[in-house]
Amino acid sequence: PETVQAESVTRMRTAIGFSRVELFCLSCGDWESEVKIGEMVERPTCAHCGSGLLAAFHRSSVFTKESVRKRLRGESLTEEEQRALFEARRNADVILSYGKKGVVAMSVRGVGPQTAARILAKMHIDEVDFYRDLLEAKIHYMMTRQYWDER
Repeated sequence: PETVQAESVTRMRTAIGFSRVELFCLSCGDWESEVKIGEMVERPTCAHCGSGLLAAFHRSSVFTKESVRKRLRGESLTEEEQRALFEARRNADVILSYGKKGVVAMSVRGVGPQTAARILAKMHIDEVDFYRDLLEAKIHYMMTRQYWDER
């Protein structure tokens, strides 16, 4: 029902605003910061080098950060490190393109960079439609995740 959906959107929006995310610079690898999503600036940038190429992690990702630093030092990466770097870059590209809204989208369970970019590309008229699409993506993920292969 419409009222239940509206309440769910409101709850999700509030929860996202209080969620914390760790931003990490893929350009220099020297800057990271934990911020509350609701308090983020619209276009986050690295305080060290000024780059907007930031990846957002909802749980600390030491492995990915070290993979980025290894790459910046010019060292060779294992296949797993390359995969982590690729995922971090996809994440950072969404944030570079959409700013805070990209972080918001990727903070929803089941919404990765590809789904976030698809939702954000709709250029929603208002925030309610944006959050409604995020809620639908989350529900779709929860209904289908049992059929996905674990990677």
